[in-house]
Amino acid sequence: IPHLRQAVIINTTNKARVSEYRDRLYLVQAYRAKGMAQPLGGELDAVHRLALDATLAPEWLRRLGKVEARAGRVNRARTMLTLMSKTAGDATAASSVNRNAAAEGAHFDVVRGEIELGEGRPAKAVEFLQSAHVIDPQTDTLDSLAAALLGAGELEEAAKRYEEILARSDAGNESQDQT
Repeated sequence: IPHLRQAVIINTTNKARVSEYRDRLYLVQAYRAKGMAQPLGGELDAVHRLALDATLAPEWLRRLGKVEARAGRVNRARTMLTLMSKTAGDATAASSVNRNAAAEGAHFDVVRGEIELGEGRPAKAVEFLQSAHVIDPQTDTLDSLAAALLGAGELEEAAKRYEEILARSDAGNESQDQT
């Protein structure tokens, strides 16, 4: 957490908005893992403001949409869907190095699925997330699917998905830290 805070300060000072956004998302995950609700909420607010001020591609906004929905901030997750719609297909939007425009639909389905899950409709969430997983089989997508399956009471299927996550060799990939 201290290192992430320092990274945020460096990125803010250097006006490296995408790096600041990314590092603040990591900080949110660290606070969440430690059960630190108060700083988590403040950091989520900061990340949300950055998302509103920047032009970020859907794959970046998806990450925040997922975190917002899981934190019970479903309306803010919906805001991410709106922003994603504005930057979908925009070649000038800040994006990851390996941007895949064909996977943009999956980014939307992940956020939609997380919203459905956050609103207590896990069966509908499973539909969105199964679709997303076919297009974009990242660990992050698989995590969302596993959570929805668990919420829908499909315990064996959820366990299989979580076991698949544990067996993956893509540890160290930024997206795997967003689950």
